[in-house]
Amino acid sequence: MLFALLLMIADVTINVYAATLEAAEFGSAIAVQAAFLGFIVGSMPMLWFAPEQESAAKGE
Repeated sequence: MLFALLLMIADVTINVYAATLEAAEFGSAIAVQAAFLGFIVGSMPMLWFAPEQESAAKGE
C-alpha cells in the first residue's frame, strides 16, 4: 500500500513538472493520474486500519 502511494505521488509530480517545462503533451492524463492518486490517498486509512478493526471485533 505504501509503495503504491509513493509511486503515484512520484508519477504525478514528475508528470506535472514535465508539463510545466512543456517537455511533453499530457492532455487529460495528469487529471486521471491525480484522480487515481486521490483514490489511493482516500483508501489508505480504511486499508491501513482494517486489520486492527477486525481483530478488535473478534476480541483479540
